[in-house]
Amino acid sequence: MRSLPFPTAVRPRTIITTDPELDDLNSMIRLLTYANEIDIRGLVYAGSQCHVAGDPQRGIAPYRWPAPGERGHIDQAIDAYAQVEDTLRVHDPRYPSAAHLRSLVRTGNIAAEGEMEEETEGSGLIADYLREIALTPDGATEDDATRPLFIQAWGGISTIARALRSVAEELGGREDWEGLRQRIVDRVVITSFGEQDSTLDSYVRPQWPGLEHREVATETWGYMTRGVLAPADCELASARWTERSISSRGPLGAAYRVWGDGRQMAAGFDREDYFWIQGKDGAELAAEGYAVWCPVQEAGAFISEGDTSNFLLLVPNGLSSWQDATYGGWGGRQAPHPEHADTLTSDMRFHLPDLPGMPELPQPAWPPLVVDHDAEGEAPAE
Repeated sequence: MRSLPFPTAVRPRTIITTDPELDDLNSMIRLLTYANEIDIRGLVYAGSQCHVAGDPQRGIAPYRWPAPGERGHIDQAIDAYAQVEDTLRVHDPRYPSAAHLRSLVRTGNIAAEGEMEEETEGSGLIADYLREIALTPDGATEDDATRPLFIQAWGGISTIARALRSVAEELGGREDWEGLRQRIVDRVVITSFGEQDSTLDSYVRPQWPGLEHREVATETWGYMTRGVLAPADCELASARWTERSISSRGPLGAAYRVWGDGRQMAAGFDREDYFWIQGKDGAELAAEGYAVWCPVQEAGAFISEGDTSNFLLLVPNGLSSWQDATYGGWGGRQAPHPEHADTLTSDMRFHLPDLPGMPELPQPAWPPLVVDHDAEGEAPAE
């Protein structure tokens, strides 16, 4: 677990791993608007239980993955950023060039859900940073590697797990391995929206005890945001507000996914992807075979950018939630997981309709952050 405060004068370092879910594109667009305040070190395509590229040689079919030759969502976001980077640098010269951002893009472990047997360009990029961290002692003059590194999993964790495994295989035979390993544990934080593959349980937790993991899932930024917004705030997810404030705001806004925009996540019929369709209600979509797991909204309305909570803890807004997950911030508040000592988790609750074939989602119960007091001024019993 991290024990030292992060120097506020230095931008936090981070590597993002992300699958091609539509909300990952939206989160990527928002991330790039904060690229002046966050030190982005890697942008890595990753697989998950919902998105895999497949491997014909092993008979693994692609699932919800862009066809060969199509621009991935990271590249789409950078393409839009490239059209406005000069304007952004008028406001803050720390905004990186699009060319620099493109130099950070890698492909990680994408062939199958939870696949971490092979090293990839993406896992290699992460492993390079982990190795540097392990080999740099505290108090080193070149202190970049002594700074914390936040590795984000917007999809599955397999690419991150492969990087950890590569470093363990390379350095694990050294007599000083335990000390090297401890530097990684002390300086690295993994954040994730849920556990979108099995590798956190199958590899990271048993092989890297003490490595901090923050579960930052929250409905506020996700598909079900309307279920948690106050009535007065629902306008912020409407088509009118989204068009005025996002979609009409230049190339970045134009790339942002909204309801009824005609853009599928991948070619072909996908029973869970109906966000691109206009002019049909839930009953009509269900009659066509769609699993209407998220209530249909008006064309142009906000859909989701659920993974945004991963990087909002790094934004220097004065809340310092990067420093201590229990402080709370724009990305939610995390508390110790009741079963996993190294995980801090959110109080996320899903409100999905009962649908055939849909997985049952966890309903963790956490004490309320704000409670009403009775007449005597005492908090009610839990």
